[in-house]
Amino acid sequence: MYRKLYNKLLAWKDSADRKPLILDGARQVGKTWLIEEEFGRKEFANIVKVDFRDRKNPVHRIFESGLSAIEIIENIAAYTSQSIIAGQTLCFSMRFKIARW
Repeated sequence: MYRKLYNKLLAWKDSADRKPLILDGARQVGKTWLIEEEFGRKEFANIVKVDFRDRKNPVHRIFESGLSAIEIIENIAAYTSQSIIAGQTLCFSMRFKIARW
């Protein structure tokens, strides 16, 4: 299973028209580990992690005013004090699972 998911992540990374990726699944099965430790550290020069799980976290304000994609990336870079370089930086976020009915 690990190699299959890793290969799908590589295909996503190498795609010319890459779009944002949502990795969804059961809790505690290794999604964050796969993205951050395995895929991110091997395939990218830098990783920027934004944690949305804490509702008190001021990072939520970055998205409140309907900014453009470039402004959002600039604000995330400023918030995390990390450079975001296209093709070299993996940006990923963590959030609580929203219940589906």
